[in-house]
Amino acid sequence: MAVGDSIVAITIAEGDRPYSMYPLPSGGMTSARGAAIPPNYKLHDDPALPFICPVRDCRRVFKNLKGLGGHFGAGHCSSTFNDNGDGTLSKIGNYQKSGPGNTPGIIISRNPLPHNAPPPVDPGLSVFATFQQQRISRAQEQLAKKPTRSHETPVYPPPPLSLSGITKEKEKHTIRGYIHRHLDPSQEVFHREDIDFMLTLPRQRDLPHGWKHVHSGQTLDINHYACVVAYLVGRGVTGSDQCTANTTRPSARLSQPCVALPNGMSPSAKEAFSTLETCVGCRYWCHLQRRSNACDWCPFPMPRVRATGSGSGRSSSSDDEPTTMEIAEVEAPIVGTVTETVYQNKRPKSDFYKHTKDQPAVAIEKHGQSSTVATNDHPTVMSGQSQMGNAELEMEDWEVAPGRMKDDSSNNIAFSNSYLTSNHPVTVSEDVSFNVIVLKPGHSSPWTVEDNKLRTCSVAAGKVRVTMGENTFHLGPNGMFVIRPGQACKVENRLYLDSVVHCTTIGDFSLQ
Repeated sequence: MAVGDSIVAITIAEGDRPYSMYPLPSGGMTSARGAAIPPNYKLHDDPALPFICPVRDCRRVFKNLKGLGGHFGAGHCSSTFNDNGDGTLSKIGNYQKSGPGNTPGIIISRNPLPHNAPPPVDPGLSVFATFQQQRISRAQEQLAKKPTRSHETPVYPPPPLSLSGITKEKEKHTIRGYIHRHLDPSQEVFHREDIDFMLTLPRQRDLPHGWKHVHSGQTLDINHYACVVAYLVGRGVTGSDQCTANTTRPSARLSQPCVALPNGMSPSAKEAFSTLETCVGCRYWCHLQRRSNACDWCPFPMPRVRATGSGSGRSSSSDDEPTTMEIAEVEAPIVGTVTETVYQNKRPKSDFYKHTKDQPAVAIEKHGQSSTVATNDHPTVMSGQSQMGNAELEMEDWEVAPGRMKDDSSNNIAFSNSYLTSNHPVTVSEDVSFNVIVLKPGHSSPWTVEDNKLRTCSVAAGKVRVTMGENTFHLGPNGMFVIRPGQACKVENRLYLDSVVHCTTIGDFSLQ
């Protein structure tokens, strides 16, 4: 539906069911994996390929919702549709979105089909399935063209076999076949330089029981898949060279024995597996836990953490459960820009502990929620930025690209630093967006008048000068200012350090 120059998507299909949810026969709903499911949608009569694209001039068929959702998201993105009311959609046109974010196919109208509307196209296979079918047909033609003697009984080629036929029979005894035996039948067959190379090598070991117990019957992403292949064919490491970073974690299921990438891999293949030097077990664990890689082989490993409490042994609690942690040997980096003045103050010797060999002893005396920092040296000034240089903060793979993380419903659930600082608000929910503004020394950032938007801004680091109408004031860390509909605002950074402002925008906001 069009409102002025804007196109507004219709999100509810029927009752309380959105177009993005598939109605189950039992009466519940499940994610359509990115597809739009109109009311009265009917499955295809082929039980092997029951899910059919609802677009009348497409009608591709798939064996599961995952395939249909992937097709709809890729093949019908940026498209606008009419809901015909008979379980099908008709394409109206295309739309362009101002700003970042995905552009799925959307429904903008609901009108019945005219009486002279052409029928929908016949159901067809996806492009990949069509290619596979053509390849099998060509193989049949080649077999049929082979000359046969007149007295011999002609031998006809067998009917085309699916993946469960000849190809699967051969793959049973390969590395890939061994892996897929433990996974969901719909597991994708990945191809990447490191994976393709390792699949040519002989298997050195079996998958451990702990991994099979947790991941059997699941589908793996490409990085998890590569870790499994590397564990099966990689080079075992023993003695003092082996990594012991994760050997005691119950969730580090590929860390025993310690396995390195196989010999003979090209530098580009190794980089495809991991940009850091790492054992297979640590790569698997940090990928699944979405944490930085602290492998012993990393040139700049992240500081280890240990649970507080009596005794020096590790905590027996699971890695997935939150624990109270303290940094061992390396001090935690200060987030933002913080300046602390440290004064001389005598304290009993028992209150002191050492940070590093070259730093003076520092004691912390707590009074409620505040703390006094004292040292036995002369007064000094410490900056949070200077301490950041000693800690190696490795970016996660997803933070580098694509910069956001999605859940099973294709909804964004996390955004990286670089994605949020692109000067464009990032949509996090309907009518709600968020962005991070980094103000360099001497720079400013204006907000223009918006009649239907409410903006709440908080200072995450530094200090800014805020000008709003006739009011001018300064605001420090954790302070917030509100830009109401119809107001303009400007912030300036007059420090020699970067200042950071977090801004949340609420659209379609009206003053009551």
